[in-house]
Amino acid sequence: MPQPEGPRPVRQTSANVEPDFRMLFGAAPGNCLVLTPDLTIVAVTDAYLRATRTQREDILGRPLFEVFPDNPADPDATGARNLRASLERVRRNRCPDAMPVQRYDLPRPAAEGGGYEDRYWSPVNTPVPDASGEVAWVIHQVTDVTDVVRHRTAEISPDQFATKQQQIIDGLRAANAALAQETDERRRVEEALRASEKRFRHMADHAPVMVWVTDPDGTCIYLSQAWYAFTGQTPETGLGFGWLDPIHPEDRASAEHVFREANARREAFRLEYRVRRADGAWRWVIDAAAPHFADDGTYLGYVGSVIDITARKEAEEALRQAKEDAEQANLARSKFLAAASHDLRQPMQSLLLFLDVLRPHVAAKGQQALQHLGHGLDVLRDLLNSLLDISRLDAGVVQPNVEDVALRRVLDEIAAAYAPIAAAKRLDLQVAPCRAVVRSDRTLLGRMLRNLVENALRYTPAGQISIECRKTGDRLRIEVSDTGIGIPPEHLDQIWEEFHQVGNPERDRNQGLGLGLAIVQRLSALLDHPVHVRSIKGQGSVFSVEVPLGQTQPRCAPAPVTEVKGNGRFAVLVDDDTIVLLGLKAMFETWGYEVLAAGSADQALAHLRVSGRRPSVVVADYRLRDGRSGVDAILRMREVCGTAVPSILLTGETGAEVQHHARAHNLGIIHKPVTSRQLATALNALL
Repeated sequence: MPQPEGPRPVRQTSANVEPDFRMLFGAAPGNCLVLTPDLTIVAVTDAYLRATRTQREDILGRPLFEVFPDNPADPDATGARNLRASLERVRRNRCPDAMPVQRYDLPRPAAEGGGYEDRYWSPVNTPVPDASGEVAWVIHQVTDVTDVVRHRTAEISPDQFATKQQQIIDGLRAANAALAQETDERRRVEEALRASEKRFRHMADHAPVMVWVTDPDGTCIYLSQAWYAFTGQTPETGLGFGWLDPIHPEDRASAEHVFREANARREAFRLEYRVRRADGAWRWVIDAAAPHFADDGTYLGYVGSVIDITARKEAEEALRQAKEDAEQANLARSKFLAAASHDLRQPMQSLLLFLDVLRPHVAAKGQQALQHLGHGLDVLRDLLNSLLDISRLDAGVVQPNVEDVALRRVLDEIAAAYAPIAAAKRLDLQVAPCRAVVRSDRTLLGRMLRNLVENALRYTPAGQISIECRKTGDRLRIEVSDTGIGIPPEHLDQIWEEFHQVGNPERDRNQGLGLGLAIVQRLSALLDHPVHVRSIKGQGSVFSVEVPLGQTQPRCAPAPVTEVKGNGRFAVLVDDDTIVLLGLKAMFETWGYEVLAAGSADQALAHLRVSGRRPSVVVADYRLRDGRSGVDAILRMREVCGTAVPSILLTGETGAEVQHHARAHNLGIIHKPVTSRQLATALNALL
């Protein structure tokens, strides 16, 4: 039994094929040129080329009157002028313009003797408007009426007519031969294009990236084999808009939107999305494409590529996680430093306080031992402070309070503090007057300069130490120079390292700890105050710090004094560390204060409510038990007393939080471990 026939394939006919309009125009029988509004030749029919004895490649892209000028040997020639006037009317009126018969001589080929030959034409110029109605092109069509004109002016013999007829026939044959040659050339070009496309597909299919191509409306017309292998799609499921199917549902709509928007604007684009691989795994890819145009500017579509970037995404995620872990580690380190700063300074604080309390009660022969004990505690305190400062600077928990600082006050304090030390070593300490104002953190800048002065004192056995200021543009250079032992060239890069000391291999503590310049270097980076050094071995060194100049002149407060007279005034001391509290109590009583020592704010408040007394000053530890703070204790006592009692926070922390609370509530602040002189200075500043 015969099987029923299936659907027959559609036979492709000429009706299904879009015509090649450029080829059709070239083969049109009329003598036509297509001109741009500026009269440049952009298209020509074969008939026009034959009529004018020109070649297409010789005239395309050239101005009309450059190709066909008037006969220079004929002063009466008007063809070019008349034609230009007609074309101007067409552009101005946007209407066709038919010209009367024109004499327009044509250049004769050199093979025929050169020169010009008389020709007569009947031209018609027709505008072609664009979508807005402006003239986009002008069709210049001419009919050769030379023979008609000549027949009107002279009789022609039968032999001449036959000869002319044969010339026309020969011309037609030559035109047919030229058309056949041009058709053959077009066939060769088409074959070359097909070969080029084959090479492109071969390269794209074997490229390590996934390649795709679309037509002008955005339809995908090609996907490389790499795409099919990666996604498991086939041409039947991937072409058109099927390439969207493997994209993750959460990314699909945005990817399609970006593609369609870019296609509408004919712009390059780049986007990332997830694609389901053939094995079902979701992979991140980057899709990048650029629009493709023909030589004449016609938009042809996109050529794009897709690359698997999952490994890069995973690396970015690992980096993000590592950064998050590092931030958590920094937070943990900050908490550790806060705890260490408090817990390590507490016993040191009690030792220093009791040392000063014991001093007047020790016999003369024990004062030297007490002095040695004090010296050892000073070294231990300096080491503890330096180590904690370096750790806090490395952890990034020190936040500078930058403001306008009168440098005179800072330098006066340094001179007052170190002049006795320099005099004891028979050194001349000179501090040049300086009225400059700088932008810096007063405390941290002072710490930098003190460390540089201490370094100079340590390594200058004789001579002098000087501090001078010099303006350099919008900065002030503060120089600390000495006539000391100098620094060998091989040590200049190492002096900023922790515990590095020049000329102290036995680690003599009398020569310092080797941490001062390390702190200077870290503070330099924190404050953006560049620090430099120049030195000559055996002649001395010059350390300089560059600080931005400030705007205003702050008032200089008078230098503090350290003598304290309690005169029976009432002081409330709050600290949850019993040893520190006892040391504070003993110190205040030595100064002549009546003291209430309390281990918590509740104890202090209970006593004040019962006694009804109002303290002259409150000194409270910043960190108290049960998550309480000295700030809370002070505020509660101020509320009970009904007045802002002068108060000092005593703390082992120097972070931004403590500074913020102190400024917000007008509190004094002093950092543990504190000496009796430092505590006295803070009290005198308040009372």
